[in-house]
Amino acid sequence: MTEITVVVPTHGRLGLLERTLSSLAGCRFPPAVRRVVVAENGICAAESLVRTFRARMPVEYSYTDVANKSVTLNGVLRRSGNEFLLFFDDDVRLDPGTLLAYATEVGSRFQGAFYGGLCRVDYEEEPPGWLKSYLPPSAVGWSLGDRKEPLTRPDALGFNWGAFASDLRAAGGFDERRGPGTEARGQETEMQRRLLRRGVAGHYLPGAVVWHFVPKERCSPDWALSRRQQDGVRAGMDLGRTRYHDRVPGMVANQVVLKALVLMRALGRLSPPTRRFAREHAYRYRLGMQRGLDLAAHARDAARSRGSTPPVTADR
Repeated sequence: MTEITVVVPTHGRLGLLERTLSSLAGCRFPPAVRRVVVAENGICAAESLVRTFRARMPVEYSYTDVANKSVTLNGVLRRSGNEFLLFFDDDVRLDPGTLLAYATEVGSRFQGAFYGGLCRVDYEEEPPGWLKSYLPPSAVGWSLGDRKEPLTRPDALGFNWGAFASDLRAAGGFDERRGPGTEARGQETEMQRRLLRRGVAGHYLPGAVVWHFVPKERCSPDWALSRRQQDGVRAGMDLGRTRYHDRVPGMVANQVVLKALVLMRALGRLSPPTRRFAREHAYRYRLGMQRGLDLAAHARDAARSRGSTPPVTADR
């Protein structure tokens, strides 16, 4: 039986963290789940709250002074052995059977697989129907149905998934230029992509269910546009780090599309609001992509000046 460590990164959300830990304490704990690590970053405020749950579950506290989720996750990874690391965020509540669903699948394995569970949402205030198609899965939910399925894409959401520590280390750990505390999102997505490229099999578990709390400010048009721009930054960084891309082709193509969208925005000021929003949504993605390409080019140039080889997405 492989040991399982539950990891809950947190930053400045004590009320939501208490909700998460209460639901976690209410889960059925299989013998494989040996500890829960609440990994706080940037704000040292949660230790006393964590202490109140020690009578209800095997929970411990760790702190990283850098306000960066990926740095925190890498710190937990360095301190881990060969266990399975199960990741939840500080704004989810768990179904009582979620830990058992993961433990059953992990069994005695020690490498070669990662798992993602079904994600539902708890809205503070539900967004209008037209806006939902522009919101990310974290704000509308994610499911592949009610049967176990292979995961051939890096689609498991970062607040309900897990992988073996040995596989995460072999993949190079989490990219500290991505995730909360940076300009780009998607450190878990990028990690799952690397795992898949290394031959690590992905699995969807419908019995591992969480509900993600979505505040009303994350159901607004402005937030949807900001998030789409962050998605563009991630895409630009991915494109800029591949071996075949050497600054010019991707950047020129993106600049052409960006200029076309600027013109469409100017000409479409009298269009219906939903159409204007769709154009702005596309524009923000390309704007973010340009920023991501710039960041990748800067990292590449810095690596060359040091005489080292910049990281290449396809090989990690």
